[in-house]
Parts: sequence; structure tokens; C-alpha cells
Amino acid sequence: GRLAAMRGLRSRWLFVAGLHAVVLLEKAVLEWSPGSVVPALPESGSGIDAALRPSTVSMPALACVTGGLPLLLLGATDHSLEISAAAVATSFGMSEIATVVLKAAVGRPRPNALALLRKGGHRALEARRSFPSGHSSAAMAGCAVATLKLLQRPKNPAWRPLALLPFACACAVGASRIMDRWHHPSDVAAGLAIGMLAAWLSLRVHGAPLANQPKPLAPGLSLQ
Repeated sequence: GRLAAMRGLRSRWLFVAGLHAVVLLEKAVLEWSPGSVVPALPESGSGIDAALRPSTVSMPALACVTGGLPLLLLGATDHSLEISAAAVATSFGMSEIATVVLKAAVGRPRPNALALLRKGGHRALEARRSFPSGHSSAAMAGCAVATLKLLQRPKNPAWRPLALLPFACACAVGASRIMDRWHHPSDVAAGLAIGMLAAWLSLRVHGAPLANQPKPLAPGLSLQ
């Protein structure tokens, strides 16, 4: 009944809150740990001496692509906005956890690593956090939720071509990171793959298997 639905929704958001708390803790530990000191890089080198350019896709624009666009499309196609928002938030949290861990573990220099080191401070810490692309993983994490859900709507097949829009937007974000020389192509490819996997897992968590007939994982956790 209605009470069960409310409890299910509360459980979703408690899970989302816990997931994002892990993201914040993870970032704080990596930022302030002794290991956050950037190892020395050569004064010149192939692939890391690009000029420092502003990002074509700003953080507010990224937020619109990651959350705003998917929720706008899902809301317009009769999906439950509350559950869709939980799925997008879960996908983003999962992708962030994987992205932050990999950035710290791999330590790959960015194409503009030398310019970042010359800036010093927080910029210097970013010099070796190229793999994978955080912009790409975040954009695809949100957009892929919309793409996958729109592709599996048997009642409204006319909406299916629209499913390509969020996917294309996420890919465009990734392409901008290469053109701005913040990432190597393989960084972007990995980020997009992480975002797609996170979206798939999120839809499974929230009871929306990738099939025409939904099979909820638990009572009160089915998507419409």
C-alpha cells in the first residue's frame, strides 16, 4: 500500500545518502593524506606539456547534463520522478567512488600536467589524476540511466529514438575533455564505460532489470 511505498522510497534515499557519504569521505581521505603529494614529473615530455585551458563543460553545465537532462526526459515520459532521481543519484555515487579510487591508484599524468604543476596548490594535485575522466563518468552515469530506461519502454516506442540524446550528450562531454587537453582518449573511454556500468547497476538496485517486463528485486522497489 501507500505506507509500503513510502518506506521503499525512504530506503532508497537512505541508500543514496550513505553512498554519497562514502564519496565525500573517500575524497577527503585522498585529499589530505600524506600520499596526496604529487610525485615529480619531468620538466618536459611528450603528451604532458599541453597548455592549461578552461573547461568547455563547466561544473554547472556538467550538473545539468548529469542530473537535469535525464530527469527532464524521464519526467516527460511518465516515469516516476522520485525513483528516477534516486536511480540517477545512485549511479552518480557509484561512478564517483570508482573514479576517485582509480584516479588515486593509477596516477596517470594529464596532458596538461606540467602546466598544472606550475600553478601549484590544488592544481598540482590534479596533475596525476587523469585516468579515468571524472567528467565523462559523471555525465554517462546520469545520462545512461535515462537512455536505458527509455530504450525499454514497450508502451511508447516513439520515445525510443529520444534515448540517444542523453547518450550523445555524455559522449560530447567526453570529447570536450580531450579537446581541452585535460584527458587522454583512453581516460574518456574508461570514464564513459564506468558511467554506463554504474547506470546499469543502479537500475538493478532500484528494481529495474533491463527487460521489457520489470522484475523488482524487493517489494516496493519496482520502477514504473
